[in-house]
Amino acid sequence: MTAETSKIGPTVIMHHLEYTTLYDVPFIYILVKCSEEENMKRATTTERVGKKLTDLDKLREIRESMEAFAFGKQRKENMVQLELDITAMEATEAAEKIRELASEWYGPLG
Repeated sequence: MTAETSKIGPTVIMHHLEYTTLYDVPFIYILVKCSEEENMKRATTTERVGKKLTDLDKLREIRESMEAFAFGKQRKENMVQLELDITAMEATEAAEKIRELASEWYGPLG
């Protein structure tokens, strides 16, 4: 992973944030975290084959060479940044928790 490819995520996020400011809509950034052990375990499930990353060497490389983007001082009025550790959650539970977090900030979601 190069420094250039690790800049792609923040660039895309900032692009989305520009649109939320332009159209005066809220921006909810939820940083989803998972322990390395659980991440490796999930990466090897049969449901992921052909859909998501299953190469454990690549996954380790990504985890070691990249940090998740956090806004810090770049935050805007129309945004909120939250963190969610999904290590002990199933996918549907994590999705429901994300929905709950977003609803707490911006009201019920459709």
